[in-house]
Amino acid sequence: MKMKSLKIFGYAAPAAVALMLTLSAGCQKEEVAPIQNQERAPLTVTATIASTPSAVDTKTYLNAADWTAYWKTGDKIGITASPGAGVRVDNKPFTLSTGNGEKTATFTEDTQDPATTWPDGSATYLAIYPYQSAATISGDPKVINLTYPHTQYAMQGADGNFSSGVMAARVTATGSAPTAYSFINLFSIIKISLTGTGTLDKVTFKDLSGKPVSGAYTLGVESGFPEFPNTPANDAAKSIELFLNVPLSGTAQDIYLAVPARTYANGFEYVFCCGSQKMTKTMTGSKTLEAGKYYTYNSSLPFTKDAVSNLSSEGTANCYIVTAEGDYTFNGTVIGNGLPGFLPDVADETKKFHKATSAENATIAPGSAKVLWQDVSDLITNVSVTSGQISFSASTSKGNALIAAYASSDCTGDILWSWHIWCTDQPDNQNYVNAADKTFTLLDRNLGATSNSSTGGVASYGLFYQWGRKDPFSRNDSHLTKEATSSINGTISNTISHPNTYYTQSNSPYDWHYTTSGTNVVNNYLWGNPEGYNTSYTASKSIYDPCPPGYMVAPKDTWTYFSTSTGNWNGSGRTFNTNSGGGTTWYPAAGYRDYVSGSLGNSGSRGHYWSSSPTSADDSAGDLYFSERYVRPLDYYSRVLGFSVRCLFCGGK
Repeated sequence: MKMKSLKIFGYAAPAAVALMLTLSAGCQKEEVAPIQNQERAPLTVTATIASTPSAVDTKTYLNAADWTAYWKTGDKIGITASPGAGVRVDNKPFTLSTGNGEKTATFTEDTQDPATTWPDGSATYLAIYPYQSAATISGDPKVINLTYPHTQYAMQGADGNFSSGVMAARVTATGSAPTAYSFINLFSIIKISLTGTGTLDKVTFKDLSGKPVSGAYTLGVESGFPEFPNTPANDAAKSIELFLNVPLSGTAQDIYLAVPARTYANGFEYVFCCGSQKMTKTMTGSKTLEAGKYYTYNSSLPFTKDAVSNLSSEGTANCYIVTAEGDYTFNGTVIGNGLPGFLPDVADETKKFHKATSAENATIAPGSAKVLWQDVSDLITNVSVTSGQISFSASTSKGNALIAAYASSDCTGDILWSWHIWCTDQPDNQNYVNAADKTFTLLDRNLGATSNSSTGGVASYGLFYQWGRKDPFSRNDSHLTKEATSSINGTISNTISHPNTYYTQSNSPYDWHYTTSGTNVVNNYLWGNPEGYNTSYTASKSIYDPCPPGYMVAPKDTWTYFSTSTGNWNGSGRTFNTNSGGGTTWYPAAGYRDYVSGSLGNSGSRGHYWSSSPTSADDSAGDLYFSERYVRPLDYYSRVLGFSVRCLFCGGK
């Protein structure tokens, strides 16, 4: 489902400010027989965005001077009718017909269905904005099943997006269907005013009790109240992330965040991000936020970065992004994204992601750590380990480094695990829509790239990955060793202890993971998408995924809209149309590392991008391939090759 567009004027705005109307009604229910197959004109209703004391208007676009909200052309609402008897109407869509730019507008029923009529007796009507086509009705009393977004957006002078039942109006009526609805707030709004330097690009909100604040929730047709489950369905549901682009200065900039209205027994936490610089603030103790009201956290809060930026505060991964000079730390005791990276329902231990002897152990005990390689001198310095935390200092330079952890105290012996430190400007998210109308959100550059521009040259190329391995390979041969795979070294555990060894294979099957049977069962599970060559799939982020927190390797149907007609060749790559609001994205022809020699090949003339999806061929996996003449979005190649990677937003660890 495509997300709703929210027009913002000014620096920042509530990304998903929701409205609630609580009406009590005591109408006697009547038994009314439905009228069948009677032709009628489409119903037209009037919808008003109401203002209430201590509330901030929401939606659909906003006037920065007074934060009043107005309807906008294209807006849709859904109306559900729950009668005592007779016809029940579920989530009927209405589209704005008049009132663009007004607080009061008319909405007309999308389609006239003579087989369905509105109740003619006592009924409760619940109208929701924005309309969600996927919303379902269940239970008794009836509830509407909706989704509140983990990711919210508010951008200066640009469209932001959200998709949720964030405004509601509830009316009871006897007789014909009501034609007037007043929309006010379902959620609470927190106003935060910040000063400082830098550009604020993200605010994260969490309930310190661990209860979900986003994801699936229900809205009672009779009660008009939202209800979240007690336990988060996934990691993404534990937080709300507001993405924005607010330059901070000495003048306070107002940020609005919409959150569930409830009592937070242990308080809540904010994390403010300017690139990789973070400031964490907590409100401890029981806090109650009421629906339809906004609360001021601080009227002039100076952005002061945490003494040391904790890169794993929002989840662990095999890669961390650093966007500014400073001191950093991350959790060196958790490998990859930890236990979520395992497939708990896989009984066969040979199909687990990690060593069979420690398949359920996602932790290590590092005694020391050091930089194995870095492509810019002194990019990373002062690497140390204290109580399992790996710390380092980053310079102002852009580039990549690989940090390895050892059990010993002097960086000798086997490597326990390794992490890619990606020093770059903060990447942006880009929406793609594939040929099947499925939406994907990807980073705007290759994994390891320090540029997303068609004029960036080699800086836009990024790093290379052998399919299923977590560690990158740079374009500099001095940063790696090359070794032919064998039954001794072509194992998962050996790649962990030798992350900078590029394994080659000159015989079939062409895979770095050594096998004599020709069936690479283990490899199919390495990037979390073992059945990815089927028409349908359920991908998850694996413990060997090379992407930063919140992202994973994209599945192979991501690029099915890409073709020679939707991507222009410029001599060293293609600028593709994303099929999403006129957007484009740059894909450099970074070439590859060869399967026999391990050498670089076809830089500037061919692009190969791994997907997380294995193919039915034993030694192959799906990839996007293009050159000046061809674009093949569903191509496949041998897994021993070193290809580029583009990371997909997955909303969690």
